[in-house]
Amino acid sequence: MQKLKSKLTKFSIILFALTIISLGTIKMFEEVETQTKKTKTSIVYGILNFLEQPTSLVTFKRAEAKEAEPTMKEWVRMEVEKAGLDWEEVDCIVQNESGWSNWNNNWNTNGTIDSGIFMINSVHKGTISLEDRYDYKKATTWAIAKRLHDGNWSAWVAYNNKCK
Repeated sequence: MQKLKSKLTKFSIILFALTIISLGTIKMFEEVETQTKKTKTSIVYGILNFLEQPTSLVTFKRAEAKEAEPTMKEWVRMEVEKAGLDWEEVDCIVQNESGWSNWNNNWNTNGTIDSGIFMINSVHKGTISLEDRYDYKKATTWAIAKRLHDGNWSAWVAYNNKCK
């Protein structure tokens, strides 16, 4: 009788756990990421542990929803729209200047160098460093400020030739 009771208790626990999982209230796996390692905590492991030691208390952690970092293009779009500028123009400029490649360079015949997603010319080295031209967030902030100051995107060849 004791064995039957034990089996029924284990069956009830498994059935309860499967019900919780099927209702979607607990995620099957929780992933915790750090820079150096990934750890997975399994609900199944917790259930098995409980079945082996039914008197112990098993705590199930709910996986916290983690907002995904926006892509480079999404981040640029958010900043452009926040500044009240036309996203289609900016997308056209960046696509034609660098093809959305953050590490793009162009050596001009006059000895200057264009760098980053906005292909910012080295003549602007007094207002934006080479390192910052390769940082899409800093380059975007700089390009938006220049556009707001100038009143247009005419400093960019792509705007003049393809995006007007």
